[in-house]
Amino acid sequence: MKVTDLVSFRVLRTSQYWLLGSITALVTAYLTLVRKSGDTAHLGMSILFYLAAGMLLWEKRDRFRLGGEPSPN
Repeated sequence: MKVTDLVSFRVLRTSQYWLLGSITALVTAYLTLVRKSGDTAHLGMSILFYLAAGMLLWEKRDRFRLGGEPSPN
């Protein structure tokens, strides 16, 4: 077994990546269903909402720590 296989397996076991993958799968499924419904206005507003939520989370990314101690800020 290669060392890279062990490293990639350890990364997958991290809860942060599982949470990110689960959220990504749910958002993708939701946007796919909205797109297939044919309501383009709802699709545009949904994409705008997810982009705004993603940007807010990205700005505050240093405050979020899963499984660790809270940041001093």
